[in-house]
Amino acid sequence: MAKREQPLSGEEDGFARAEGLAGKGRQLEMAAQAAGIGLFLVDFEAGITVLSGGVPGMFTSKTGKACSSFDAWMDGLVSADRAAMDEALAAASAPGSSGRLIAEVHSGGSNPRPVLILGQVHFTGSGDSREPSRVSGAMLDQSGEGLVQEMLSKRQGLETIGRFAGVIAHDFNNLLTVILANLEMAAFKTRDEDARGLLRRAAEAAEMGAGFNKRLLALAGVGRSAPVVIAVNRHITGNWQILERLLSEHTRLTFHPCADAWPVTADPSELDGAILNLIANARDAVADGGGVAIATENVCLTPEQVAGMSGAAPGEFVRISVSDTGSGMPASVAAQALEPFFTTKPTGSGSGLGLTSVGMTVARAGGFLQLETAPGEGTSVSLYLPRAPEAAECLGGDQDGEVPFGDGQLVLVVEDDPLVREAVLQRLEVLGYAVIEAADGEAALELLQQGEPVDLVFSDVVMPGRLSGYDLALLLRRRHPGIAVLLTSGYASRGVSRQRQLTSPVELIAKPYSLQVLARAVERALAGAGQGGR
Repeated sequence: MAKREQPLSGEEDGFARAEGLAGKGRQLEMAAQAAGIGLFLVDFEAGITVLSGGVPGMFTSKTGKACSSFDAWMDGLVSADRAAMDEALAAASAPGSSGRLIAEVHSGGSNPRPVLILGQVHFTGSGDSREPSRVSGAMLDQSGEGLVQEMLSKRQGLETIGRFAGVIAHDFNNLLTVILANLEMAAFKTRDEDARGLLRRAAEAAEMGAGFNKRLLALAGVGRSAPVVIAVNRHITGNWQILERLLSEHTRLTFHPCADAWPVTADPSELDGAILNLIANARDAVADGGGVAIATENVCLTPEQVAGMSGAAPGEFVRISVSDTGSGMPASVAAQALEPFFTTKPTGSGSGLGLTSVGMTVARAGGFLQLETAPGEGTSVSLYLPRAPEAAECLGGDQDGEVPFGDGQLVLVVEDDPLVREAVLQRLEVLGYAVIEAADGEAALELLQQGEPVDLVFSDVVMPGRLSGYDLALLLRRRHPGIAVLLTSGYASRGVSRQRQLTSPVELIAKPYSLQVLARAVERALAGAGQGGR
């Protein structure tokens, strides 16, 4: 059957007209072309061949020119691929066939590229009289030059980051635990208020380092988010000294809080990391001097207002904005600012993951991010966090409240790192508990088998040997149900399967933790086991 070649042009959108989709067809075609996908339609009855814009650049004819027709790129295939394509098309067009067309070929020219062809043959008639009427489908560039392959490569890169992050996080959080414990112990023993203030600032920096580590794990998809109700204004002012230290002496930081800002629900360390990231970006934007401002505001967004806002939803939100007086971004840069690995900073100064991680933090909290910028007008990044249904008046009370002390209960500390183990033992003794120690789960079980009158087992999750912390907790529930259990880890994903086998949950506190967090967690665990006092 004769065919009339009709390649797609910018003025005459043949593909969209053939499918009856007009403007929408053109939009789909543009998206497919950007992804390294070519679309084709061959109408045997009308004698029409229509190719999308992605096809000509994907194949090269025997003369070395880009192909603009179905026959031209078929002729440009090497002989083996041409035979395979003819065979696949014949098989898909057979009367009893499902019509599914699958073929792997290589483009012609001096630099052939692998192309996967996926299509569907459509028929008229039925039974033995059924005949193919047209075939449509897609061609996927598998050379790695298309956006699909690029995105897959980036995803593999993130997975690699996740694997390394899990290994690094465990050791790094152990180190921070030791640092934080010794800083707190030093502050506990000194009466010099100036020294206590310096030690407290150093402890806050260690806790902030744990927040950075947690954000890395969250970005790689292996972290756990622990959202709580947050009083936004109080939270920001509580970290003000740390925020100010990020800026140079030539940069002024101001805060414009909203009166009676609503509470939000988010992971505190992730929110800290997001704000710090935005402050750091603003600092770089005003490196020669300028201003950076943080503002909070209650906003009620209607469906009409969010219609033009990407990723937005109507509802009640608290908007946290970080704005700078820098040079701003051109539209081409702003359009890519949230993409992973995109950065305008010099090599070694930025990974391109900063705003990506901020966006993920806000999304986990149920909100969204908006970027406003223009050349010469600075940049403002706004985090929209949903209003929490409950008040946050009680937040911050634990920070100023009294530390609960023990009454001589015996705590078995199970930790493989000797420095961490020693720091935990010292903290528990200061809190009024008797302590014994074990380097792994097997040693802990042996001590219990010997009859040690343990009230609480405080165990790391990730340990050498055959028993993780969750494995140990599961065995304790079966063999020693009267003993309270408390777990800790800087990276606990390895024990998830065992965690699900526990009939009742075991509390886990993330490393590094403060003395007060440890004290209250031990108090809750003992109270839950009915051993809160003697």
